[in-house]
Amino acid sequence: MARQPEACEVFRRSCLTLVPEWTLASIVSLALYHAALRLRLPLREEKLALSLLPLAWALVRTLVWTGQTWTATADGRLIVRRGIGPRARQAIYLSDVRTVHTRIPPLLRRLGIGHIRFQVPDARGQPTSFHWTWIAHAARLHQILDAQGHTPIGSTQPTERQDLSTLVAALIAWVLSPWLACDDYQRFLLFCDHLLLHPAQNPPRPSWAPEAVAACWMAVLRRCHIVVDRPREGGWRLAPAVRTLDDIRRRLGPEQLRQAVEQADEPPTHPHR
Repeated sequence: MARQPEACEVFRRSCLTLVPEWTLASIVSLALYHAALRLRLPLREEKLALSLLPLAWALVRTLVWTGQTWTATADGRLIVRRGIGPRARQAIYLSDVRTVHTRIPPLLRRLGIGHIRFQVPDARGQPTSFHWTWIAHAARLHQILDAQGHTPIGSTQPTERQDLSTLVAALIAWVLSPWLACDDYQRFLLFCDHLLLHPAQNPPRPSWAPEAVAACWMAVLRRCHIVVDRPREGGWRLAPAVRTLDDIRRRLGPEQLRQAVEQADEPPTHPHR
């Protein structure tokens, strides 16, 4: 009978740590290549190999990154591997882990990248400190370390496809953030698109929209009868005539949004009879 593979979860430093190295290597390689062209040097194999040396260095750094892993196993161990070829291997028993601290930079929170520090007593009972930086899925590794071997292993680690989709979404948000920050109307439409994606339920506030701004936009949508309250159901719904983003644009343009935002905090006035 074939032996079932042992459940485990493998952690690495984030692949984003390789971006500066590959960027630097590419710039240096292109600089060497263009320098050879400007000096009209014959591009023989030796000079071509010289221009590719920075990329080879980046490739070696990538192999080192691939070889450094932290593997949590179902039998209560954390296997630390370093290097390529005959790699150094160290086993840490999760039951010995003490004082786990994790710091996740705010800009990397959506990617789950963070720094982890903890202690393990040695044979003499003296604490040995470990400090690992830029770890992907740092929150999950913190959970495993803090549980000291009392949490299931192998069932909750995100897949590579989920990692890639999260990375792409975060990069898109980072690229678009300067443009969105300078155009309130585009941010407002992005917020409305979020509401249109969840027409039958009250979606949670997007992480990129501050609570005060989201509340102001909802007040504007109510004033313009794009959003209708449902007191009996404890929520709201979109107006029946609002089905697409174009329906919202026709009702509320950039100038109308600016005026509505200015009036959003004013109490409604009633004419005297």
